[in-house]
Amino acid sequence: MNVKWLLLFCLLLPIAGKSQTCDMKVYGLETSPYTWPYAHITFDTLKEAKTITDLYSRFQSKWVATYHSVKMTCTCGGNIQTAFSKDEVLTSEQLQILTNVTEACNIQFTIEYTPRNNLKENPRKEMVIDLSLIPIFEASYSGGYSELYKWLKSQGLKTDFPYSKVHFTISPTGNVSNLTVIELSGDPLFEKELPSALAKTKWTPAREGSGI
Repeated sequence: MNVKWLLLFCLLLPIAGKSQTCDMKVYGLETSPYTWPYAHITFDTLKEAKTITDLYSRFQSKWVATYHSVKMTCTCGGNIQTAFSKDEVLTSEQLQILTNVTEACNIQFTIEYTPRNNLKENPRKEMVIDLSLIPIFEASYSGGYSELYKWLKSQGLKTDFPYSKVHFTISPTGNVSNLTVIELSGDPLFEKELPSALAKTKWTPAREGSGI
């Protein structure tokens, strides 16, 4: 297994002390924050974000030919803060605002742009993205994904696999349980070895957060 091609997706329960259910895709290195029409993000996702795409993965800058206006509005109770950027890259002012948000805040991006296409008539469009915070830090593996890759490789996982996906739960004590292969790779040995290796790992469980 070429362990660098590994991706975790986690569905979080927003209460400390509960389990966290994760999907692991052996597919690629893109991260994918939680995306619904009103996207939910965790404190750690927010803390590491540098672009709008980091916060809302459905937004792709490649769609945009020209940015005309990118406005971020952060509403916390009666306090409203607004900051602008020239494109999807967050400015220092926007990042500073984001460092002070709590779960009571709503973050909105209003993007005016000209789409990238070959249409003869190509008017400006507006996209509005609403973000809500899940007040927890997601479960993590000690040392990050690079250490997890090393661990999986040390367990003798083979290379040249097609695609596989497993589903598992990180318990409040950091143990892996309820581990099941839900999308097959076509390699029975790989599908047997990957869950066995993951079952031995120890994680830092999800925890409640009150800010960044």
